[in-house]
Amino acid sequence: ITSSQVDALSGAQIAAITPSTLGALGPAAVTSLSVEQVGAITTAQATAVTPTQIDFLTTAQIGAITPAAVAGLSAAAIGSLSAAQTGAITATQVDSLSTAQLAAIAPAALAGLSAAAIGSLDAAQVGALSVAQLNALSPAQIKLISPTALAGLSTAGLAAITDDLSAAQTTAGAEIAVAKAITTTAAAAI
Repeated sequence: ITSSQVDALSGAQIAAITPSTLGALGPAAVTSLSVEQVGAITTAQATAVTPTQIDFLTTAQIGAITPAAVAGLSAAAIGSLSAAQTGAITATQVDSLSTAQLAAIAPAALAGLSAAAIGSLDAAQVGALSVAQLNALSPAQIKLISPTALAGLSTAGLAAITDDLSAAQTTAGAEIAVAKAITTTAAAAI
């Protein structure tokens, strides 16, 4: 199927094509899919989506994938997401990710998750994160993980985020000390 032929298909027609046909779409055809067409991809079709096809999806297309279709994507396909693409993943889509899918996301790409997406992680998902993935998250992102979800952390994961949060508190404390010193100096000069 060429990109111009794909352009002519409705969402209902996209949903009716076989998984193997969807999996055979080339980069130009994948790029030409509309948000509506991407939103029509079924769970069965999503199992045939390749990492190369994911590479060619825009952030708008990523955001249009239904949670059911996200659940059908292979760990390899999810693992090929870029940081920009993970930034387009919604909290509802994150809820549908398996622990294997989440573990497949590169640390730098995982750091692209939105605040809402990080806040929607559950304990099993947080427990599946590697130390490298946790280290890629900023202290502000770590703070977005719910206490219930943090209960899923491994000992190594807990050590990784404890170091990050301690560093953030130390940095914040140093910034406060500098601000106080500046204020004291400025007050003395008056």
